[in-house]
Amino acid sequence: MTKFIQTPNPTNGSHRPAMQSRACLSIATLLIFSAVAPVSAQAQDLDLRFEVKANLRSSEQIRFRSGFPFPESVSLNNGPGVFVETVEEGEHAEVSLVSLAGNWKFAEKWQLRFKVDGIDLYDRNPTSGDNKIDIDALVLRYGEKPGVSETPQRSVFYAQLGKFKKFEQQRERRTESYGVVSTAFNRFEDSGLEAGFDFATGIYGRASLTTGNPVFFRDVNALAGDNGTEEFRGNTTGVFSTRFNSGIVTLYDAEVEDFDLAGQPELGLGLGYRWSSKNQNHKFNVLAHHYERNLAETRELTGTFYGGDLDLFDLSEVAEGIRLPFEGDDRTESGVTAWYSSGDFSLFSQYVQQDLAGLDRDGFEVELSYVFDLPVTISPVLRYSELNNNFSSPSNFVTPSLQWNWRKIDYGVNVDFSDSLRLIVEYADNQLETAGGRESQNEWLITLRWRQSYRR
Repeated sequence: MTKFIQTPNPTNGSHRPAMQSRACLSIATLLIFSAVAPVSAQAQDLDLRFEVKANLRSSEQIRFRSGFPFPESVSLNNGPGVFVETVEEGEHAEVSLVSLAGNWKFAEKWQLRFKVDGIDLYDRNPTSGDNKIDIDALVLRYGEKPGVSETPQRSVFYAQLGKFKKFEQQRERRTESYGVVSTAFNRFEDSGLEAGFDFATGIYGRASLTTGNPVFFRDVNALAGDNGTEEFRGNTTGVFSTRFNSGIVTLYDAEVEDFDLAGQPELGLGLGYRWSSKNQNHKFNVLAHHYERNLAETRELTGTFYGGDLDLFDLSEVAEGIRLPFEGDDRTESGVTAWYSSGDFSLFSQYVQQDLAGLDRDGFEVELSYVFDLPVTISPVLRYSELNNNFSSPSNFVTPSLQWNWRKIDYGVNVDFSDSLRLIVEYADNQLETAGGRESQNEWLITLRWRQSYRR
């Protein structure tokens, strides 16, 4: 048994200080902008939210042999053989998140939004060696941006700078877990510039110029696995050990770690329509989006010496002929997202098609939930998602799972004991279409979330 595909990449890992400098510079820029913006005493509003999550997790083990030509001298934890397998099987109790989020409206049309996560176990990206304190969002915004279910009474516009959610990202998830489509395409925020308009007629538009999320791979359950971690850099003993296993991974858009619009930025466009009934009991919102950029030769990621984007697709420098069948460097993505609510019922659905230098994939998901207002509020949730990887990878690539199709059904229920305390119980039913048939990698996840808000 092994902890996965650990092959050093000599082209990566030499520019970490520059990357961190860019990130620090972007944060400093936002703070300077907020300091010099005209402050109105009548518009000083501050909302803060503190949040802690504790979890019980039970992960079903599954593993597959890798066809990668590792040296015969490699000695792994439980004997010979190289496997990709569940990140951490069995039962585990853990605190996964301590978070502080805020919205400071310091002038009539200006606001600063932020979210800082500590521990951040389930969003460490792409390995357990990622930063344990993460700036999840930092946005300086001018103007008014309505929420997903809000139709403005008058036409408004906004512009913002920083690290923020993508147009189509689900704003209020009803589970702690993600669907396989959300994991693959829009789980993480991007950094850059965004502007938009919202007409009183319901039509709205968005445009963005951003750094672009690097392409990497991860497991679709709670934890990301350890791939290319520091334990393997320069290791000559042939005995390897990491905190977590590799996971059964699929390609996904990882978290952006810098603010760089000078390299190969991503252009995004969105056009949508909102509708609300007169009594506001029925609401509908549909959004079409499109993104495009050129994939980089490599993208650096904290916690791994593997490179993102094209560097991940081509391992021919390590072993001749081992590369995914990609051509060129174009990355395009298009999709449609719809939200609908009727009283206590809500629906979220999304379809996405993506082309990564000729590696085509698409997927869709739909999430249904209902709120029962009892002595305690109970909200059952059902989500179906699927991801179709319409390309083949060579049999000797580091993992066989990149080309597999996924079907995932998430069953969940939220119990709100108060405005501050919520219990989330969920079960992920994963079905992988492997070359030999169907395999399962299922997981129970129980989350106790405590949240406290402050407003001045």
